[in-house]
Amino acid sequence: MYNFSTDYKETADIKVLGSGEAVVKAIKAGNVNLGIGGLYITENRYNAGIFHWHSEDCASFISLASTALPR
Repeated sequence: MYNFSTDYKETADIKVLGSGEAVVKAIKAGNVNLGIGGLYITENRYNAGIFHWHSEDCASFISLASTALPR
């Protein structure tokens, strides 16, 4: 149905910067299209393109179901 593939990998700078900063750096540099990590929101990270509605949600789920999960 959809024509795309995924590739999951750690960023190269994870041991130096930590997971959150390494993901933000990779997104800003254009090395990745999407970053997933346990990020807490700071002003710099918010300006990196993290969606406001997403950052305030209690959890994120990937599901085959088309309906939303209750909060």
